[in-house]
Amino acid sequence: MANLPGNIAQDRERGLLTKLKSMPINPIRDFCGRILALLAFSSLSAIAVIFVGYLCGAQFSYTLVELFQALGFIGLIFLASAGIGLLLGTFIKHIHGAIMTGVGLTVVSAAVSGIMTPYASLPAVLQQFARLYPISSANSSVTYLLVGIEYSGYDPLTTLQLGVTIAISLTIFSVGLLAYSHRCWRRE
Repeated sequence: MANLPGNIAQDRERGLLTKLKSMPINPIRDFCGRILALLAFSSLSAIAVIFVGYLCGAQFSYTLVELFQALGFIGLIFLASAGIGLLLGTFIKHIHGAIMTGVGLTVVSAAVSGIMTPYASLPAVLQQFARLYPISSANSSVTYLLVGIEYSGYDPLTTLQLGVTIAISLTIFSVGLLAYSHRCWRRE
């Protein structure tokens, strides 16, 4: 949500997007390249965090099926975050503005959606937001699968909740991708 908009804004400021638009390159291929690079670095960071967690005594209780289900929810987090990043990078023109908006949105949304604060400690209105905000809802699903309901605060795996999380994640990603494809790649 911070690196992707900064990356897009930087390429816009340097004139790289203008050059790319003059070539027979599909915006989807450009997007895939950007995402795969960020995904590689994010994966390394996640592995490092998990490794440090294990060194510090973190314990998880899960089956192989639950692990793969958790990876699916991490994929939803990735899609929703990429969609938000694409929207920010599309509409915020300058590098620092795009990065700082992404960081600010990440921190504020994490603080009010139960990612940094236990779900049970949130006021009722923020608990509802946490269930609708796909990053928080998918994060609660991962927590529920790998650690248990005592940490997630609610059962995020109900049919309705799953449908809402998947639908909103895919919608945000699709809107971000469409905005990026049409606004950043339009011919001047």
